[in-house]
Amino acid sequence: MFKAFNSTEAMQLAGEVGRLTVDSQMVVTMRVLGLMGLWHLGEGEHHQMVSEKAVALMASGQAAQKEFAQNGSAAGAALAALQPLRYKTSANVARLRETGPRLSI
Repeated sequence: MFKAFNSTEAMQLAGEVGRLTVDSQMVVTMRVLGLMGLWHLGEGEHHQMVSEKAVALMASGQAAQKEFAQNGSAAGAALAALQPLRYKTSANVARLRETGPRLSI
């Protein structure tokens, strides 16, 4: 049976979505700067920025389905769906931050 959100779950979900949004924007910004030649990008970054999406979305869908099937909680399924995406975006932010900007043009 479907379980409704409570206020704690709603706040937790809002926080996770907020963190995902900020991390995603940081990754997009660093990658666009890299495409413009203003940020160091690693080998294969151009390919990775396209190919990683499908893998992360599949993992997200599977996590949501598994959580919903086990507990029937919409909030739990939404949070489970965010975990693979948050893992990937936070890893991307950490990796891209290490490479840094190109200060000499």
